[in-house]
This record gives sequence, structure tokens and C-alpha cells, in this order.
Amino acid sequence: MRSKLCKECSNTKPVAEFHRTGVNSAGNVEYRGKCRVCVNARLRVTYAHTKVNKRRSTEYIDMPVEARRKTYEDAINRMHRFGIISDTTAEASLRRVKGE
Repeated sequence: MRSKLCKECSNTKPVAEFHRTGVNSAGNVEYRGKCRVCVNARLRVTYAHTKVNKRRSTEYIDMPVEARRKTYEDAINRMHRFGIISDTTAEASLRRVKGE
């Protein structure tokens, strides 16, 4: 029986524990780099985060306009402080938020 090394958990497992991705040009069956257990665990985490983010976005939409504006200004200032956006971009974004 053939085996394969999982890139996520670093365990050697039989190829039956990996999802198939198809057949290559030589006719050989190819498998994912991560085993089924690791792929499913990652999907469960992603699904949980998606549910949390949907709830947060709903809470954001239900906020009063001033609270949303303050949240957006805080996010711009945080991105500027960490160097994600430049001075001019931050200033322009804040002006746009304030309606200037």
C-alpha cells in the first residue's frame, strides 16, 4: 500500500486518507498535500470564523451611523499606525469619512 506525508501534521499515512485531486498527464492519480483529517479540521475552523464574522457584520450594520463612523476612523488610524497605509491615504480617507 502506498503512503504519503501530510504537509499539515507531518504524519505518514496511507493514500486512502488523502483527497484525490485528479489524474496527471502520465495517468497517475494525484492526491492533496494534506490528509482528510487536517483538511476537515481547517474547514471547521474556517466555518466557525465565518459565522462569527457574519454576526459581527450584522452588528456593525445595526450600529448608529456615528458609531460606525468612529469604528471606521479607528480602523484607518490603526492601519496608518502599523504602516499599512500612507499618510496621504489616511488623511484622504479620514476627510472622506468626515464629509469634508
